[in-house]
Amino acid sequence: MDDVDSDDVKILLTDAWGISGRHDLNMTLDQLLAGQQQNLFDELVEKNKLSRMPLSEFVMQSRVARSLEGMNQDDYTVLVNEATSASLRWAQDGIIGWDWARYVHLLRLAFLAELLDSDESWKLLKNLEQPIKSRFKNWDSFGKSYLNGRTFWQGTASPMDDVISRLNTDP
Repeated sequence: MDDVDSDDVKILLTDAWGISGRHDLNMTLDQLLAGQQQNLFDELVEKNKLSRMPLSEFVMQSRVARSLEGMNQDDYTVLVNEATSASLRWAQDGIIGWDWARYVHLLRLAFLAELLDSDESWKLLKNLEQPIKSRFKNWDSFGKSYLNGRTFWQGTASPMDDVISRLNTDP
């Protein structure tokens, strides 16, 4: 930690995560632990499976639409189409692995930014132990869930997906 400038990490937390203090950090950690992207994915699929719901209507009815702020109707339509077509492929592993991996990453950043001390970080990390054990049968399933979530969040598959797939089949 000596070679990390905590002020630089604080700037990163503010710019990339919208976190400017402990309150923001706790709210974001709670959202990730609860499955922020998984919940959005599930709600997009559920509310659009019979017919496509316009963005404005989805935002009014959604519990989790905050993450869609600033999105236009065309991008929303693409997101809905991708989510509904992926829902069957991703049903087994889901995308919550992405949320939980981001939770761990955020804990590390918060520690480096000196928003959390080591004991607090470990205690918060322990919050993931039971949910992960209950949700995933092995690390491969967790990894697939992470990749599914990353693809959903990014909007497209990444070249890293192929690398990770090769590592899983030919370590």
